[in-house]
Amino acid sequence: MKRIPSLTVASIALLAGGCSDQASLTAPIDGNSLAAAADIPGQVIVWNNADAGPGSFRAAIALANADPTFRTVAFQPSLGTIHLSESVVYSGSQEMGIKGNHATIDGSGCGCDAFVANGGGHMQISALTIANAPGVGVGIYLPATRTGTLQVGLLGVRIVGNGLHGVHIDDQVGGATGFDSDAGIRLRMVSTTISGNGFRSGFSDFDGIRVDEGGAGRIWSRISRSQVTGNAGDGIEFDETGDGDVQLITLDLTLDRNGSQPQDPTDLEDGLDIDEAGAGSVNLNLWRTYAIGNFDEGIDIDEDGEGDIVALLVEVDAVGNSDEGIKLSEGGGGSVDFLLHQVDAADNGDDGVQIEEAGTGDLTGRINRSRINDNAGNGVDLAQADSGLGRALLVNVTISGNQGQEVDASGVDVTRVR
Repeated sequence: MKRIPSLTVASIALLAGGCSDQASLTAPIDGNSLAAAADIPGQVIVWNNADAGPGSFRAAIALANADPTFRTVAFQPSLGTIHLSESVVYSGSQEMGIKGNHATIDGSGCGCDAFVANGGGHMQISALTIANAPGVGVGIYLPATRTGTLQVGLLGVRIVGNGLHGVHIDDQVGGATGFDSDAGIRLRMVSTTISGNGFRSGFSDFDGIRVDEGGAGRIWSRISRSQVTGNAGDGIEFDETGDGDVQLITLDLTLDRNGSQPQDPTDLEDGLDIDEAGAGSVNLNLWRTYAIGNFDEGIDIDEDGEGDIVALLVEVDAVGNSDEGIKLSEGGGGSVDFLLHQVDAADNGDDGVQIEEAGTGDLTGRINRSRINDNAGNGVDLAQADSGLGRALLVNVTISGNQGQEVDASGVDVTRVR
């Protein structure tokens, strides 16, 4: 039998560890004019809320595009709202920190994406609201020649009411041609709200946060103290079509009421949706994460290649979703190892917890001290469809009031300890 995952010191250290390679994006904010940037190496100041011209956000980004020594754009306090007439595009390849100082970028009058970065430089945005653009709120697009790891930070940011994706980080630049970059993507999000995006009339499948990775790189993300709520498509969607892994660590994350716009019936919308189609694995550390009232699944993890799913969920609520509360599905030759601890999966439109392994790999895991009640399907649905090992331990798990079976196990030996 494979080792069942446990709450280890290593897991806690991984959760607590920061992204040290993000630290270089910090710089002091000072100065009251563009000229002051000469006294603060690498920094350019936004000192008014004009759409264009000296002292504007657009002019500051244009200066950084032209001069790679500029690595910080800092807003003066109390600038209020900047109304865009067209997209602001950062094309530089140097790392860039945008310090918003609680200003608002409003794209309602531009008919466009609000902010676009396409030069391949690391990006950190802090204390800034980006709202109401008919297109994407923040679009970060990797050049096909990008290598290494692109780092994106969203710290104290609000992305609200944009017509398409709230945030789109896209490394699937080659599409069907296969010329996606070899870079990976590292997303860090702290104290950030992504809400009400994707409702543009005539468009569907636009999410709160969408990360598309198509080459050899991986997706690594750490999200804490944030809300991703009320978006038309998935709250968060990670789409990894290459051989790289997906690793997600969350702490105090809310994923409520996403997917409420009518969507493509072949791709319904979830609170959290991870699709890994290559040889890579999906590794989850979800702590105090709440997926409530989403249109399809609360948490939907699909690994269709040779990789594994390793899932640690602690104090996770998946309640009142229209389909499964928690779904872990491995369709290739990999295994599924899981530990669910103090999970509440109740009042969902199908199974409370569904875990399946359709290939030759193993399905092993444990559910502790959890409540899985009043679902329209089974309470717990476990399926090992091929020659691999299937074994699960349920300890002090309350399972009642479900319209299907308490535990439906196909190819899995289940031990319950009350």
